[in-house]
Amino acid sequence: MGLFGSKDNVEDLLYNAMSLMEKNQPKGAISLFNKVLKQESKNTSALFNKGLALNQIKKYSDAITCFDILLDINPKDAQAWNNRGIAMAENGNIQAAAECYDKAIDADPKKTNGQIFNVGFRNQSVNELAYDVKNVIGNDIKIINTKSNDNRSYHVSSDKIKSVLGFETKCTVKDAVQDLKDAFERKLLINTFNNEFFFNIKRMNSIKLK
Repeated sequence: MGLFGSKDNVEDLLYNAMSLMEKNQPKGAISLFNKVLKQESKNTSALFNKGLALNQIKKYSDAITCFDILLDINPKDAQAWNNRGIAMAENGNIQAAAECYDKAIDADPKKTNGQIFNVGFRNQSVNELAYDVKNVIGNDIKIINTKSNDNRSYHVSSDKIKSVLGFETKCTVKDAVQDLKDAFERKLLINTFNNEFFFNIKRMNSIKLK
């Protein structure tokens, strides 16, 4: 704050807020973004990064509000659509999240046309995956380790989709296992060893996909 109660400099506030974001201090950053927005209610940098910070501290409804304001300013803001989708998904509104992701792609097709993106949580060994399943399903599951001559690597990098589209996965392998467990218990998945819908190659052959 300068002399005689003059306003904080917006550029300094943004700089300090981003420094706090880099230090993983989103709550402090939000306080500074609010100061910026008090002076400039449509400062897109403050709105966007405040939305990211709110997502980080799991205040998803407030984050959605920030991204909505951004989209009122620029309906073609692909990053705003994408991060709004993330907030929607975390709020449990998967359909709305998918619609946001579609709009993110439509908003800036140059970023996705002709591109290939890997999307993954993180790379895990077979043993790590087995223990993730056991932790969700129950300790009565026995894990048997056997030797294998298969040295293939299934390592993938999701860095590209993060840098180009700003997309990061939020759900883990354990989340997926829990979803499957819930679906089986609710009898939503039936005849999974014979139904072609649960086998990529069988389904592709059935519909003659080339």
